[in-house]
Order: sequence, then structure tokens, then C-alpha cells
Amino acid sequence: MFKKILLVVLLPAIVSCGNSSNGDSNNDNTNQDGTTTTLDSDGDGVADTADAFPNDATETLDTDSDGVGDNADAFPNDASETLDTDGDGVGDNADAFPNDATETLDTDGDGVGDNSDVFPKDATETLDSDGDGIGDNADSSPNDSTAFNKPTTYDAVAVSITDLITKLLAASPGDVIALANGTYNNVNLNINTDDVTVVAETSGSVFIEGASFVNLRGDNIVFEGFTFQNGQPADRDGAIIISGNHNRVTNCKIDSFNDNDPNNSYKWVSLDNDATFGQVDHCTFTGKNTEGSLLVVWRDNDSRQDHHIYRNIFSDYQYRSEDDINNDSNGWEAIRIGTSSQSQSSSYTIVESNYFHDINGEIEIISNKSGHNIYRFNTFESSEGLLTLRHGNNCTVDSNYFLIDNNRGGGVRVIGEGHTISNNYIEGANSTSSARGGITLSSSETNPALSGYWPVRNVTLLNNTIINSKQSLHFGASSKENAPSDVTISNNLIRNNIDNNGDYDFIRVSENNNGVPLNIINPTYVNNYFYGSSNLGLPTVPTGINLSEVALTQNANGQYFAQDATLNVGAPELKKLDFDSEVGSNF
Repeated sequence: MFKKILLVVLLPAIVSCGNSSNGDSNNDNTNQDGTTTTLDSDGDGVADTADAFPNDATETLDTDSDGVGDNADAFPNDASETLDTDGDGVGDNADAFPNDATETLDTDGDGVGDNSDVFPKDATETLDSDGDGIGDNADSSPNDSTAFNKPTTYDAVAVSITDLITKLLAASPGDVIALANGTYNNVNLNINTDDVTVVAETSGSVFIEGASFVNLRGDNIVFEGFTFQNGQPADRDGAIIISGNHNRVTNCKIDSFNDNDPNNSYKWVSLDNDATFGQVDHCTFTGKNTEGSLLVVWRDNDSRQDHHIYRNIFSDYQYRSEDDINNDSNGWEAIRIGTSSQSQSSSYTIVESNYFHDINGEIEIISNKSGHNIYRFNTFESSEGLLTLRHGNNCTVDSNYFLIDNNRGGGVRVIGEGHTISNNYIEGANSTSSARGGITLSSSETNPALSGYWPVRNVTLLNNTIINSKQSLHFGASSKENAPSDVTISNNLIRNNIDNNGDYDFIRVSENNNGVPLNIINPTYVNNYFYGSSNLGLPTVPTGINLSEVALTQNANGQYFAQDATLNVGAPELKKLDFDSEVGSNF
């Protein structure tokens, strides 16, 4: 009798458990009166059914399904990343230096970040103390920035261009052949011999005049010490052309070498389509006033080129409307790297430690039209354009010094994707143009041609300083259809109105033709300090922009930087190149 009673008592429990497994009692609690109560195990106000973390009151969502809640996840839309320890906008998994906000990549795997590594693709070198283009490890005199260790004796001295050609044909590898001091007119010289050095007998005392050009067609040629003046290039590609591989033009000067025919467009220096590992260094280029980019790296295929352009002076390049063939103010750049037709391929050219002064040809002082190029340690002063990433992707603009102080100049103009703009100092960008600013992020066309405006996305602005500028940051410039997207803006310092020079918005947001503001889509702001203007320029102040003042100090060159280095904002103290002693030819 007792067992039967026990069975009767247990049966309802068993039936009840069966009903529970077919219902929703995992989410609801059934009361004795038949009503249900929604479960919220962690008491965060979100039902367990909707809560990805029902036992954690600090989390409810896991958008990227990586097991880390959105509140704790620095990258809630990226399942491959959760942490950004150094706050540089790059996740720890992808960041080669997760505890250093100034570095993210180490391309050559030498343990030194690309931003600090003068040779980011060479694991055997990191420093170039004298800026001569030779790494300290390979440089027998790492603190001597002499442009070229010119031999004191020559294997031959030519007394004419014809004699020079004859001696080149008879030269042995490693020979040094000098051209005697004097003036040579209408020179058309192709150097086809490999492994030779051709120098002026005395640097600066050999003058090439008239309609002239020199083309380095062989490989491993050094060309040093010549002055081009009182004439014009005999070849549309320039007075000096590098066609071969591993050729170097050093310690030369081109001075006002202009064709006065307004229907002609001439370059001064060209690195030809098939040339690789070319060097142009310690040269002075001054007084160009005709259409045609001064120095061009040509591309007609997708091969990498690995050129190095360093320690040169580019000065006094003036636009003249009477020489503008198409009346479009186009083609007056100091440097152009690449072409629109090959703009989606990569050149891997480095442009560093050059001095640009009074370059007033057009909006693009440098026109980047290829990928994976590096622009660093350059000084831009009193010029009316910008360093422009016009086409191409994955370029680096790092540690450049911009002193503008006019109504047309600016800092960096960005078009394309994957670029890093870091550690730059920009002062006095006073233009209010629809395409200019301190740092300008362009808008894009919906279906751009190769020559069009490609999307600006996955761009990083890191540790830049912008001082006393009217459009410190400019989003959606040029008023095309689409806004920039997925831009990380970290550790930047903007300071306006230091000397009561005006109250200007920190950020200008342009509109497209339909009146739609082209503000960044999906921006990330981290640890930025903006001060000195009454209006940010955005509808609301995003997290990651602090509008409080940062105490500044000023160095001997006039550069402002944060007194408190632990804030990690703005550019570090940069080197402003000395026009007289550190760049250009030595004559």
C-alpha cells in the first residue's frame, strides 16, 4: 500500500518534467497561479532569452560572436580582435606592437616598427644617422652625410662629349670617368655602359646648356656633380632620365632649365617604366616654371620599383597660366610617383628628407599615384599645395614638417584606402578651399575610373599635430557622392587661436551635390585633444575627442608639442631640415 501511494506522488513530478522540456520554462518561471515570470538571471534588465551573457550583468550583446561582450570588446564588429591595449585603433592580434601606440607593423621582422625603421623592408638595417640613404650597419661613416664619397683620382678624363662616349665604350667595371670642367651645349648623351661612375671633374664646374639630356640606360651607374642651366630638356621626359637598374643621380643641380614654348610640357627628371632601385639624392632643383611634373616615377606595369628619393631641394616652382596647355592647373607637381593607369599597383618608392620651398605649381606638391610608397622626414615650407595621395593604396605619410602660412597650402590630402598618416606636424593651413585643409579626407565617386576619386576607407590618422589652421581636419572634401568610412583617428593634437589668430571649426564636413553631409561613416576616435576653437564642427562630440587644453611647449624651430609626453598626443619633436647644410647639392 505504501509503494502505491509513493508512485502516485511521483507521477505528477515526472509528467511535469516532461511538460517542461517541451515548453519555455528555461526562460520563464511558472507560478502556482499559472502566470509566468520572465527570467533575468543577472538582473541587468535584459531577459535571458535576449541576453548573450545571462549571468553577467555588464554584458548583453556579442555582435561578432567571438565570446567577448560588446562592452568589453574594443572591436565589437570584428571576431578576430577584442583588445587594443595601446589604443592605436589596431587590434592586438594584428598589431606587431600591441603596447606601443606609435607602431603597428614590422614588415621586415627585425623587431623595429615600420614608423621608426628607416629601412622597413630590410631586416639588416634600421637607422640612417647621416641621412645618406645607406643604413648605419653598411655605412663605413654612418655620421657623415656627404652626398657622395667622390674619388680623388679618375681612370680617365674626357675633354668633350664625343670623347666621353669613347671612354665609356672602353671602360672596365668600376671605372670612374670625369668630364673636364667647362660648358657643353646641346648634349644628347646615352650612358649604356654598366658599372661606371661619371662625374664632373670638379663638382659644380661642369655646365650642360642648350637643348640637352642625359639618359642612364645601363645598370649600376653613378652620375655626379653636373649643373644644367641656360637651356631646356631635349627630351620631354627630362634633362636626366634613369632607364636602367641600380642607378644613382647625386649632387647635381638643375636651375631654371625651362623651355619658353607654352605649347610644350617637359619634365626635369624621369625614372623610366622599367627602372628599379633608382636613387636621386642631394640634388637641387630650382626655378621651374613650365608645365610638366618636375620629377616623375613612371609606371606602365605592376612591378615594384623600390626607388629612393632623398636629401634633395625642390624650390621656386611657379605656375604660369600662359604655359598651362590645357588651362586646368594640372601637371605642375614637384614629384609624381606613378600614373593613373597603374594606380592600383604598388611602386614601393621612398621619398624622404627632402626640402620643398615655394612650390606653387598646383594643389599637389607631391602626387602619389601608386601603392605602398613612404613619405617621411620631409620639410614643406611656404608652398601652396599639399602632399596628395591622389591614387593608390597602403601608403605611409610619417614625420613630415609642414610650415604653410598662406591661404592655399595644406598638409596631407587623402584618397584611397589603407593609408597611415602619422606623426606629422602641420602649422598655418589657412585655406578654406573645398579640397584643402590640414589633413583632408576626400569624398569618392560611386563607380570611379582609374583617374577618378576612389573610396577613402580603412585609413589611420595617428599622432599628428595641427596648429593654427582654418580647416584642421576636412571630411568629404571635393564634394563627390560618398563619404569616407572606417577611419581611425587616434592621439592627434589640434590647437587653434594660440596668438588670437582666429576662431575656426576644428573639423569641416563638406556636403555632396544633394546636400548630404559627408561625415565619416563608422569612425573611431581615441585619445584626441582639440582646443582653441569654440566649435568642433560635428553635431556632437564623440567619445575619444577631448576638448580640454593641453599644455604646450615650443622648440627652437617653433614646433609646438605637448609638455606631458605621457599623454601620447600629437607629433613628437621633429627635425626641420636645414636648407643650407643638410639637403641639396654641395655647390
